Amino acid sequence: MGKRTRSQRKGSSPKNRVSSHRFPAANRLPRVKGEIAEVVDLVHSPAHTAPLAKVKFEDGQIAHLAAPEGIAVGQSVAFGDKVSLRPGNVTTL
Repeated sequence: MGKRTRSQRKGSSPKNRVSSHRFPAANRLPRVKGEIAEVVDLVHSPAHTAPLAKVKFEDGQIAHLAAPEGIAVGQSVAFGDKVSLRPGNVTTL
């Protein structure tokens, strides 16, 4: 049997998988509306180009989101449809 051609090798799955246990969290927006959260920490993530902001909601839920420029620890962040346009606030388009 002969070797696999280059195009056959390129079509296969990657040889090296990135281990995800080194990353602090996924960058997902929580499914909350009309709530206010506080920025607890700014976390460096090697998987993302921007740092992640660790936010804690009033009910104790913790989420990670991409930290915008100008956000600081202790700042409050609002989630919902009718929030003011400030750095860090999350609203629908």
